[in-house]
Amino acid sequence: MHEAIAALSARTQFYMTLLSVFAVIAVLLTAAGLYGLMAFLVQQRRRELAIRAALGATPLDVQGMVVMQAGTLCGVPLAVALNRVTISLIFGIRSWDPLVFALVPVVLGAVSLLAAYAPSVSASRVNPAGALRAEG
Repeated sequence: MHEAIAALSARTQFYMTLLSVFAVIAVLLTAAGLYGLMAFLVQQRRRELAIRAALGATPLDVQGMVVMQAGTLCGVPLAVALNRVTISLIFGIRSWDPLVFALVPVVLGAVSLLAAYAPSVSASRVNPAGALRAEG
């Protein structure tokens, strides 16, 4: 009997493992893309950040400005609003899963903060004089 139950659940277990692997890959791709975007934005705003540093902004102020650009809070209300559309497209999902709506923003917020941290550190180390002399 145990073998029959194991055989029946093997396919579901395989699909869940495969789905988990794809989810981890998606989170890693999101982090890499967000890191690239934040590094590009820091490079584009180098002169502005140098001016702010020259006018007295501390490195923590500059880091805070860069990290705040990577916020994900606007996605939660959008997900709640599009909940009904998702339910109509995918059969068998619950209409309200509080664990998902609580866990996903926390995970994506942590990923965005970690991806934005390295560009924010490089932005806080901008030499104001060198950045302002450089060609725009």
